[in-house]
Amino acid sequence: MIIEQTQLDILNHQTTDQYAEWFLNGFRDWSSSDDLDDLDQAFAPIQNVLSLFDIPLYEQLAEIYNKLTQTGQKAFTTGLAQAISRCMQRPEGVDTLWQMVYLGVSIEAESIIDNIIPSINKYYLDPSESFDEPTFDTFNRIINVLSYWDHPKLNNYWLWAIHQPSLPSDDASPIFLALCRSHPENFPYYLFLASSHFAKLLKESYFPKYMIREFVTIVNWDVVLRNIPRLRLIDPLRKQPDIWFCRQLQKETKNNENWYGVNMILTGLLTIIELNEPFNIFNYYSTIIRVFFNFTDQFQAVKESRSNMEQAYLFFFNKANIIQKQLYDLFGLNKDFTPIYGIPKLIMNIQP
Repeated sequence: MIIEQTQLDILNHQTTDQYAEWFLNGFRDWSSSDDLDDLDQAFAPIQNVLSLFDIPLYEQLAEIYNKLTQTGQKAFTTGLAQAISRCMQRPEGVDTLWQMVYLGVSIEAESIIDNIIPSINKYYLDPSESFDEPTFDTFNRIINVLSYWDHPKLNNYWLWAIHQPSLPSDDASPIFLALCRSHPENFPYYLFLASSHFAKLLKESYFPKYMIREFVTIVNWDVVLRNIPRLRLIDPLRKQPDIWFCRQLQKETKNNENWYGVNMILTGLLTIIELNEPFNIFNYYSTIIRVFFNFTDQFQAVKESRSNMEQAYLFFFNKANIIQKQLYDLFGLNKDFTPIYGIPKLIMNIQP
C-alpha cells in the first residue's frame, strides 16, 4: 500500500473525537456501497488508497495504523474504542461493529476491550433483551475473533461469561478454547463451567468434533495426562459427566502430531492414557491410580445420594479387571492384593 506523507500528516494530527467519527462514518459508508465512486469521503484522506476488493478493510486500516506516529496511533486506538462504544446506537451498528472489533484485535488495541464488553453484555447477554439473527451473527463473530486474543481482561471476562445461562451455547466452544489457550492445565474446570452449554450442543451433529480438533492443537498430551484425574467421571448432580469429552478426544488424537505416541483407552466410564514410550510408564500407572482415586470419591458421592448405584457397581464389576493384571505386575502384589468384585482393594475401599 502506497500512501503519501501529506495523507499521513493529516491522520497523525486527527484528534480522538475526529477518529471516532472517522470510523463510524467510514465503516457505515463502506458497508453500504459496492462502488468506489460512491465513497467520496469515506476514510478521507486515504479513500483512494483503500481497495474494495481482495483485502479486508480492517487489514488495510491496520496497515495504515502501523505507518502512523506514536501520537497518531494513540489517537487512532482511543478513537476506535469510542466508536465501538457508540456503534450499536446507530442503525448500521450491527453491520459495522464486528469490523471495528476485527481492526482492534488485529492491532491489539487494548483500549477496545473495556468498550466492547459492555456492548456484549447489553445487546447479547442481557436476558431481558431479544436480538434478531443479524445481531446474533455479529456478536458470534465478535466473540470468535476475541477468543483468539490472549489478554488477561478477556480471560477474566470469559470465566464469567461461559457459565451464564443467557450465553448462546454456540459461543461456549470458542470461549472454552480461549481459556484453554491461556491456562491449559485448568481445562477440566473450564469443562465444568461450560457443562450446561455443552449438554445442549451434544444434541447437534457437528459437536464436539471441531472443538476437540482445535483443543488437541492447543493442549499437549502431557497436560491432559496430568489432569485426566480431575475430570468428572460420574457426577451425582449433573446428567452430563465428562465421558463424552474423553470419547471424542480418543477419536481425534489418533493422527494428531501433537499427540504422537499416545493412545487413549476407554473402558466403560474410565479413561486411561497409554504411552508408547517405555520411559513414561510411571506416568501411565500413576494416572491409572489417580483416576481410580478420583472415581472412588465420585462413586462415594453417588452412593450417598442413593442414585446411579447399579450403574456404578456394574462399571467396577465388569471393567476394573481390565487393568488389574497390569497393577499386579507393577507392584508385585499377590496375597494382600485381593480384589472386591474385580476391584483392587488397595485402590478401592468401598464395600458392596
